[in-house]
Amino acid sequence: MYMYKIFLFVTVLVLASCKNEGPLMVTAELPGAFDGTRAIISKIGADNTPIAVDTVIIQSEQFSTELKSPQIPELYILTLNGVRGNTLFVADDGPIDMIIYKDSIRASKMNGGEQNEVLMDYMNHIKEYQKKSQGIKQKMMNPQNRSNQALVAQNQAELMMLNDADFTYRKQLIEDHPKAIANLLNISDMVTLKSAPIKEIKTLYESLSTEVKESNIASTLSNRINSMAATEIGNKAPDFSAPTPNGDELALYDALGKYTIVDFWASWCKPCRIENPNVVRLYNKYHDKGLNILGVSLDRPGHKDKWLQAIEDDSLTWQHISNLQHWKDPIVKKYNIRGIPATLLLDENGVIIEKNLRGKALENKLAQLFAGQ
Repeated sequence: MYMYKIFLFVTVLVLASCKNEGPLMVTAELPGAFDGTRAIISKIGADNTPIAVDTVIIQSEQFSTELKSPQIPELYILTLNGVRGNTLFVADDGPIDMIIYKDSIRASKMNGGEQNEVLMDYMNHIKEYQKKSQGIKQKMMNPQNRSNQALVAQNQAELMMLNDADFTYRKQLIEDHPKAIANLLNISDMVTLKSAPIKEIKTLYESLSTEVKESNIASTLSNRINSMAATEIGNKAPDFSAPTPNGDELALYDALGKYTIVDFWASWCKPCRIENPNVVRLYNKYHDKGLNILGVSLDRPGHKDKWLQAIEDDSLTWQHISNLQHWKDPIVKKYNIRGIPATLLLDENGVIIEKNLRGKALENKLAQLFAGQ
């Protein structure tokens, strides 16, 4: 398993759009909720940070409140104190009515205009897709099925058909509802799931209405897409620099060889440390022929000693840099790194020729590149 930064799936990028000048009325029925339970309504600000805007006390299994009508699209998340999960709504041109189920908050229902209809349709699609996908994957993990090549092929074909149908639905939702705020969630999930090449996803994003793309959270998604597009295979790697262990500033383009591996890792990343002996072996084999490696560490602030100790313990004799900012490192953001170990393989001009090769795959690629040398 790789070390992944935790990200929310399907619960973080729904926005709200409202044209009303006056307050937005939100009412809810909460069957089974205890009187006195607090309902907390938050909106998502910059960088997907939730900001609490209202706290309501539930009385007689219901509540109502007024929110300030947003002038730009905003995401609202409702949580119940002491209850796991959340529910989402899109602020449209009229009041919002909800039925919130205390024991299954994500199954809550809402009524509040076309924006919420599209959102509910999308959320229902996701639930059905996940249910079917998990069913197929469970069959694929069955030891008896795994030993039957015909069943393996059948399950793989079934999963491929499901994924194709999912992508078709997503594209159609964007085509039919370019003004729907829910499509920001749709596209965000497409990026996470790698449903299509990033260039195609970028085209779908650009087909959304101007109003949708002008929201603050849309710009966050846009930045993520642009970052991924810039680091696709065939593009020139964006330059960067950071301090070396000695405190000198080293830039990517000053570290290039005939071929260069940019290795995102950290002393705390167990899979990275497990992979290091293989990378050391390949470096020793090909360095004299032109292979360079630049290690980019995601070690935490104040942990320079752990970074340096890992370099020594693993015999990583190539060049290293780190801002010691963990996941907040600007290089990590520029390259949209979501998990480590992560690697890029560059040619002598800094063009990305492969990504995330490890183990035998990396060995085979380097043998191909250095064949005859």
